[in-house]
Amino acid sequence: MRFHQNVLVKFTVQLIKALPFLLTNIILVKLLSPNLKGEYEIIILIPTMIVFLFNLGLPACNVYFTAQNKKIENKLVGNTIFSNFVLTIIISILLIFIHPIILNTFYKDVNADLSRVSLLSIFFLFNYVALIRIFEGSKKFIISGIFEILFSYIWLLLLSVVFFLKINKLNIIVFSWLTNIIITSLLLTFFIIKKYSIKLSFSLLKDQINYGIKIHLSNFIELLNYRSDLIMIGAISGLYYTGIYSVGVFIAQIATRPIFYLSAVFFPTISSNTEKQNDNMTPLLTRFSIFFTIVLCIILLALSKIIITLIFDKSYYPSFNTILFLLPGVIFHCIAKILSIDTIGRGKTGLNLYFFLISFILNIFLNLILIPIYNDIGAAIATSISNLISAVLFLIYFIIKRKYKIFDLLFLKKSDILLIINIIKGYIRKKSEF
Repeated sequence: MRFHQNVLVKFTVQLIKALPFLLTNIILVKLLSPNLKGEYEIIILIPTMIVFLFNLGLPACNVYFTAQNKKIENKLVGNTIFSNFVLTIIISILLIFIHPIILNTFYKDVNADLSRVSLLSIFFLFNYVALIRIFEGSKKFIISGIFEILFSYIWLLLLSVVFFLKINKLNIIVFSWLTNIIITSLLLTFFIIKKYSIKLSFSLLKDQINYGIKIHLSNFIELLNYRSDLIMIGAISGLYYTGIYSVGVFIAQIATRPIFYLSAVFFPTISSNTEKQNDNMTPLLTRFSIFFTIVLCIILLALSKIIITLIFDKSYYPSFNTILFLLPGVIFHCIAKILSIDTIGRGKTGLNLYFFLISFILNIFLNLILIPIYNDIGAAIATSISNLISAVLFLIYFIIKRKYKIFDLLFLKKSDILLIINIIKGYIRKKSEF
């Protein structure tokens, strides 16, 4: 498939996932008060962050190495499952000592037993996150999309049962979340084992780890920068403001979804392209991404009060202020995301690390100052400013080192609009011929 066809597949998957994505979050806020919603977010945040911290960059490795050479897919699968098993054992031993310290120090109001239950998801999360990226690396986005859709609809089914039975207990919801992860991960693992003849290659694993650690540090700092607001607001302002902030983040994140899926297609493409092809593609995608993200942010800002009032509970109405201050950061994040994918796709992993590290340190500093004063709004302001800094750093690099013009990166051209029109006409023509 061509690049725009792969993007179309990804966006189609997103549209199919939109309904369960929306409904599951509506059900959660209907079942849980802001306090319990905040507790739920912290409980599932801990294993999620552990997986992203300790995955050694294997998910990104699987995309990069598969895009470079599809003949090694069976070795990548074997190495991934083996590595995930070893990592899970090591992490489980560490968590015996570390997990109580985390809760007692930062989240004393969080149910310790439920938090421990959520840690059972770690191995399954490892497998799901890493194995699905093999399909993305080989540009089999339909297959990866099927499992993404499956994940969303199983989660919706489980939560719907809880909702209609009127079981508004946090422990049942956490068990449902865990069940969804286990079922989806096992289905994906069984499918991929059946599809490939599993092999182990320790020489390849060494190369994976060498590349992975370089890219992993920057990816994790980017994620930590993205999630540090939720972590810190839970520790500083408490569970109520965590619940309010999580709904604001949920609505604001709608504007980030197109870029997330675009970058999933962009990474394997840029990893297999020539330098000249990438030099032409990156400015074009950056311009498109900024334009559509701004449009989405304007729409979300106009509709956010209606969304909160009609879809969520009135107790979450303060989330509007969170959305208001988060949306500028969404636009800046879009710029940094596309340009960062360009750099890691060309193997320049160190650059991302430096830029996201600067942004992350600033984010922590601002959160420490602003959250005690403004709570959820302070976290939103800190996030937007840190995203602005990372975007500016990437833009300066591309302008100075790559000799790109600022207007070529930021502003849509007439030729871009004509390109979209021609692609749409091409699809209409093919459909009419069919």
